Amino acid sequence: MSAPILTAEQPKVVQPSHNDVIDMINNLILQAEGHSECNAKAELGLGCKYEHSFADGLYIRKMFLPKDTVFVTKVHKTKHPYFIMVGDVTVYNDNQITHIKAPYSGITERGTRRALRTHEDTIWITIHVTEKTDIEEIVNDISSHTVKEYELWQKQITDSGGIL
Repeated sequence: MSAPILTAEQPKVVQPSHNDVIDMINNLILQAEGHSECNAKAELGLGCKYEHSFADGLYIRKMFLPKDTVFVTKVHKTKHPYFIMVGDVTVYNDNQITHIKAPYSGITERGTRRALRTHEDTIWITIHVTEKTDIEEIVNDISSHTVKEYELWQKQITDSGGIL
């Protein structure tokens, strides 16, 4: 009679969620020397520049993102168009990595949170419906800092009978 063979239980492979991956990327950025965070006026620093303009009921944000910039967006509360006018970027969104070269246009869905890396100097434009002109108020209206904050905002809207 031979001795029984003992085997270790096979490790389970866990697929991280999209937000877990984004959090990991964001934490790596925050640990990097010389990192910069987006402030309440939607300014990034490190050579990134924003231009803010307004038209009837619209806020237009033009972002200049230098080559080799890596950053994580806030969680978007609104569905809105975006345009990549110049540049070359890799975007991580919804567990997919997409390489985009300008010119390009797309729609940002509510709840979207992206990680981006620019391969060339990039100009990215977003357009948001609002009558407001105070940048800090607009940023608070159109984005959340965290997924949890976004989910709480979403619940408040739903509980109050509002429509998202």
